[in-house]
Amino acid sequence: MLAVILPAAGMVREKQNGTLEQIRVTPIRAHELFIGKVTPPIVICLGSLFPTLLVLRLLGVPMNGSLTTLIGLDLLFLLSAVSIGAFVATITTTLQQAMLTSFFGLFPLLFLSGSIAPIESMPAWLQLATKISPLRHFIESISGLFLKGAGVAELWPHAVALAAISAPMFLTSWLLFRRQW
Repeated sequence: MLAVILPAAGMVREKQNGTLEQIRVTPIRAHELFIGKVTPPIVICLGSLFPTLLVLRLLGVPMNGSLTTLIGLDLLFLLSAVSIGAFVATITTTLQQAMLTSFFGLFPLLFLSGSIAPIESMPAWLQLATKISPLRHFIESISGLFLKGAGVAELWPHAVALAAISAPMFLTSWLLFRRQW
């Protein structure tokens, strides 16, 4: 949730407060501002992985997979989540709109992830729709890493799916942001 809400709130707040106009007169380019707004949420959320791993270690939860694979998949997941947040920021104008749009967008993705109801018990058309949820691919990757000790050879379809979700979202967000710039 933070990876979606932080970039959305940060980018919309600039528009709402009028500081975007002040930034426009500086020598900063649109892509530099865009990167500056999406990088901190990625770093913050990626940094939160390590205290989580520490707690898992203290509780004795075994991790059968590779730590580098986990970090790579987490980074791909965060890129897809931040791209959703950046897209929300480009289509909204106020902080309230951004928050509501984020929440209303997150709930369907959560329901389609398989964390609330098993994907196998969903109708066929809904099972197909679950493929657009980055959370589904991340949950299956984490399950494979922790429970089965799966590596890159087994988890590459999920990595490709996360990249396929984040790339068009980032491109669309960038194009909309540049047009507003």
